[in-house]
Amino acid sequence: MINTLKRVFELSFIVFFMASFATAATRPMIRCYIGNWEVNQDDNGPYPISKIDFSGMTVLDWMAINPSTASPFFVTGWEYTGSIRKIISAAHAAGVKVICTVGSANTESLFQVASDSANLPVFVDSLKNFVQTEGFDGIDVDWEFLEPQDTTQWKNLIIALRKGLPRPQYLLTATSGNSYQVYGSVQSYLDQVGLMTYGMGYPSPGWLSDFSSPIYSGGHVEAFDNKTPTNSINSVVQRYESVGVPASKIAIGCEPGGEYWEGITGPFQSISLVTNFRQDIPYTTIMSKYYKPSLYHWDSSAEEGYLSFDTTVATADWFLSYDDTNALKAKLAYVDSTGLGGLMIYEIGMSYDPKTGTNPFLDVTNEFLHGTLSITVPPQAPESFFLSQNFPNPFNPTTTISYRLLEPGNVKLAVYDVLGRIIATLVDGTENSGDYSVDFNGSDLPSGVYFYRLQVGASAVTRKLMLIK
Repeated sequence: MINTLKRVFELSFIVFFMASFATAATRPMIRCYIGNWEVNQDDNGPYPISKIDFSGMTVLDWMAINPSTASPFFVTGWEYTGSIRKIISAAHAAGVKVICTVGSANTESLFQVASDSANLPVFVDSLKNFVQTEGFDGIDVDWEFLEPQDTTQWKNLIIALRKGLPRPQYLLTATSGNSYQVYGSVQSYLDQVGLMTYGMGYPSPGWLSDFSSPIYSGGHVEAFDNKTPTNSINSVVQRYESVGVPASKIAIGCEPGGEYWEGITGPFQSISLVTNFRQDIPYTTIMSKYYKPSLYHWDSSAEEGYLSFDTTVATADWFLSYDDTNALKAKLAYVDSTGLGGLMIYEIGMSYDPKTGTNPFLDVTNEFLHGTLSITVPPQAPESFFLSQNFPNPFNPTTTISYRLLEPGNVKLAVYDVLGRIIATLVDGTENSGDYSVDFNGSDLPSGVYFYRLQVGASAVTRKLMLIK
């Protein structure tokens, strides 16, 4: 029995992507952002153009030009001309489209002036001429943050850009961090909506520490009301779908990096204990400065990894949640299983290793795009018990959940929906050490993703199961 459980446990974390995305017509869009500060025309910048693996992307998103308050109502970045023409040439030679980001964080006041009704025609014509002259394949609008009073101007800007840059020659995308309600009304003008689903954990008063970019809440709830599910990629996707944005036009976001929390050791801990917080720690820095195999944890309910340094002195503790290649693979699996339009990687240069000249994130997306990616996510379970993946999975309508107790304990096994509500309690009581199996019948439930959580004493493990009717 133990060998069977172990085998099921291992196999449940292996997913093979076959050749379903072998052609450009069917594969999802993999957009990679590269900053104008990372490349230059002499090819000796922080991320040399000659080291970029274009086969790991379908679209390169060049950052950035910003709106301005004077005609032509935008300004280009440092050392623009030579570097961008060289990178466009290299990308096009590899069959990769290049779009230009307009805007960035804290540019809303500039957008307000540039897209004012009196300035909008000049702003749009200037952007159109810029794109066509330089050989871009489209524009990504990054108005951060979009406030309710700005939605009319934003809509007018999107519509005018679509008219000036028509399909199929040009792509028009928009990156969103908030105000999802307005995207449904203009989704027909957009080729893709990129969701900023990274850096989601932040020490806001009344909330808990959280992962950087979790796919699911996995039954976890916020401290301020003990019922609101913690934020997740899945919940953000559902918000955009609820206002009419099709899944095929949604791209989830990830970042090769993460957030450092000092004074605590993991997610879902009190913000009051945090003594220091830093964002956007690059992946290469994490791997060289912080990473040790003994510190690494994988949360199977959130599908996100993190590092935890736990000492006897609380002020020396730290927790670092970040997207690594395991998390990237999990996100690609999510894109595949939900039929999303793709994935965008913010600042792909954060995972470039200048010592080896390689980029592990592009290695993963390369395999994904070419149908050769195998996803192995490291399972984690307390030493006192093991919880296997339900079998079969997906299932209809019954499935079996197996677990093993290495010592007696108080056991609770329950099934939850994606909002963290209990669907069924399968076990609740004291059990002796040994092997156990419980059947779960989902005949009364709609198709979808659910979670089952085994709690033994103070320890718990949560796993995902999928009902398909």
